[in-house]
Amino acid sequence: MYYNTTMETGGKLELHRASTITQLDRILALFQTMPERSIHAWQIQACLGSKTPITSVRRAISDLAKEGKLVCTGSVYAGPYQRKTYTYKFFEVAK
Repeated sequence: MYYNTTMETGGKLELHRASTITQLDRILALFQTMPERSIHAWQIQACLGSKTPITSVRRAISDLAKEGKLVCTGSVYAGPYQRKTYTYKFFEVAK
């Protein structure tokens, strides 16, 4: 899901929507390749590369959790700014 907060239109909007779908697929695939592991947003960003904003990673994780594909473990990690970051797992394993 792409949240059009910058009010893009036309081709740019479609490009952003397409990249969001790809990003969701890539993030879900990372969780699926490590189904037993709890993962937080900063780890996902490290796998995707620094060009991916952490806010986009968090949005994707949130969307996947809302879709029932990921589940929050309740465990927390102190991120780079010493802020609490929750970890998530692929839903099939978390049951």
